[in-house]
Amino acid sequence: MSCGIQKIKDQREHFLHTKTHIETELANLDELEEVAKKVMDNEFYVKKMALAKMLQVMEPEKKDSY
Repeated sequence: MSCGIQKIKDQREHFLHTKTHIETELANLDELEEVAKKVMDNEFYVKKMALAKMLQVMEPEKKDSY
């Protein structure tokens, strides 16, 4: 019976550690999402993306140099 209690305690500790790790990762994702929204809301983002797409279309095709 004491082995079972120890296993329960170990499992509980494992779950608490996992919960803490998940909460930390969720907080990091929330911060990343906020930064991404700020970047996309910037008026220059749209202009830069349009310029990048235009340059990509205008770039000559690259041929394999093998």
